[in-house]
Amino acid sequence: MSERSKRCVLIINCFEPLDGARVGYEALALASAGYDLHILSWERNQPEAIYHTSWERIPMTVLRYPAPIGSPSLPLFARQLYKRLSNCLDSIQFYPAVVHSAHIMFMPFALHLAWKRKMMVVYDCYETYAIGYAEHAHPIFRPLIRWPVEILENLMAWRTAGILTICTANDLLERRFRRFNSNVIPLLNVPPLFEDVGQMGVPARKSAPFRIVYAGGISIDKGLIQMLKSLRNLVEEGLNVELVLIGKPVGMDGGELQRLIDSSGVPQLVRIVQWLAYDQLHALLRTCHAGLALYQPSGRFDYASSGQARKLFTYMQAEIPIICSRAGALGAVLQEERCGILVDPGDISDITDALRYLIVHPHEAYAMGRRGCEAIIARYNWNNESVRLLDFYQAICTAR
Repeated sequence: MSERSKRCVLIINCFEPLDGARVGYEALALASAGYDLHILSWERNQPEAIYHTSWERIPMTVLRYPAPIGSPSLPLFARQLYKRLSNCLDSIQFYPAVVHSAHIMFMPFALHLAWKRKMMVVYDCYETYAIGYAEHAHPIFRPLIRWPVEILENLMAWRTAGILTICTANDLLERRFRRFNSNVIPLLNVPPLFEDVGQMGVPARKSAPFRIVYAGGISIDKGLIQMLKSLRNLVEEGLNVELVLIGKPVGMDGGELQRLIDSSGVPQLVRIVQWLAYDQLHALLRTCHAGLALYQPSGRFDYASSGQARKLFTYMQAEIPIICSRAGALGAVLQEERCGILVDPGDISDITDALRYLIVHPHEAYAMGRRGCEAIIARYNWNNESVRLLDFYQAICTAR
């Protein structure tokens, strides 16, 4: 493999920090295998600026360029964004053989750069973008958004050297992309193994209060209202419980989140923790008794599978029994590994019953958590997925 064939640039969006993210694990795996990397990162909510830094000893150039509000100006904005990204590459004189595009937004830029500089493009697609974008519109107009986005995405996928995607319900994305590109590899969105996972003994949990945790973007469509109402039900039954929300509000500001908590009737039992580094998150999770993943029914989640639900694997690694939505195929891994309980995400009684079961059956709750951790060690970890990533890159670089 020539020196040039081992060079690639990772392009990420500002809402995808590298720490704990799949694209971050991909970068570390490639760097460890001897690939020469440069990360080009766009931050969309900051005044315009360019600065050079590094992440985990990988050189990184950060472009700060604020995004407009609303869609009419998007085409003009995209053109200006791509021009600035190109200027960033010119400034560092880094022209790789492979452009690794970690968001659909960057695909036109990546493909143009590949055509201009005789490079290859890898599309790292870990979202059902067309479905997600369409959900912002009225149901009548959703097909008018979804299908054009899918057509454009398919055309861009056809022009790439390969596609890294996620596991979706019924292999939705993998099957669609394979119609246009034979080199498609789904990767599980799973955590790396800690050296001491499985050898840390009983998690550091107090018998009371029973600590319920949610980790991720805090939003209505991920079950915030149901969490609060279930917590109140348990308190009214006289049970000693508390709820820890780890993350930032999504689709609302901090004030609105606090108002929802204050109106729950049990605000004193709800604690918000800002997002943590992964090792700190893991340590906090190991003090908790149950993890929630109450995805509400929607287009995105109806097509989701457990292979892309990172929080499930994060809970499993921390030996926490999980209460998960039946939406889509999200709970398949819980059924296979017997490490949690599936519920109707909109049924407060169903969620309350599941939490109560874990409270009054601590030995079974511990066994669920232990089975989940064992599954992480054996199957669901980035150590395994990184081998598939490196095989993928080896194939496209040697075929050049």
